[in-house]
Amino acid sequence: MASILLVAGPPVSARLWDGVADRLRHLGHDAQTVELFDPAPPDPSVPALAATLREALAHHDRPILVAHGTALPVALAAAQTSDLGGLVLTNGALGGLHPLARAICAAARIPGVISKIALHPPIWQRWLASSVGLRRAVVNPYVMDRDTVVALSAPYLQSGAHRRAVTQYLAELPDAVAEVPSPDVATLVLWGDEDPLHPMHVADSARRWLPRAEVQVVPGGQHLHPVERPWAFADALDAWWRAERSTAGATV
Repeated sequence: MASILLVAGPPVSARLWDGVADRLRHLGHDAQTVELFDPAPPDPSVPALAATLREALAHHDRPILVAHGTALPVALAAAQTSDLGGLVLTNGALGGLHPLARAICAAARIPGVISKIALHPPIWQRWLASSVGLRRAVVNPYVMDRDTVVALSAPYLQSGAHRRAVTQYLAELPDAVAEVPSPDVATLVLWGDEDPLHPMHVADSARRWLPRAEVQVVPGGQHLHPVERPWAFADALDAWWRAERSTAGATV
């Protein structure tokens, strides 16, 4: 079976993948989550985080790398020079940023606004748990209760060093997205099709610049569909991996 590493980016941590990882393990895979910001990285740039991710990938035999949200540029950069069995991208910064994300990134360039005010844990978590925060990123708002929000956001907020790292990452994210590489690896673009931040046309456009991309849909999936529909995501990933392995075996 496959080794599968799952990563996510601010404002949600790798806890996003808990349900997906459990399902993948039930299917027989070695599924592990990777926290990009815990411990706080001394250099939170995309190239440095990609190097850290490559180190984690190197401990596995041709693993599958799965990335969500603002972690997509890091995963794409890591995939350039890693020996992967596959790359899975879902609902995130793929070739561009939503205007809301660009506004947050612009605020991150203003000293103190994000790290000292917006990322102050009580303020940030209260906003994320509100009707204009993460509740808008799922179909059923009750999924995003306060305990879930705290679990998803805690790795970014636990210290000043973590908050500064997130701020720097967000400030540099627009440039990283604009310069995204195109790794030559079997890629599944597995997209929740009801995401207003990253609509389906974002996934469809990936076929133009990812040479080996296959696009599939998580029907009715919002931005945080891995929390709500972990089995749908995991089962689609498993089926794709089996098909890729079958095809590779047939061509040997």
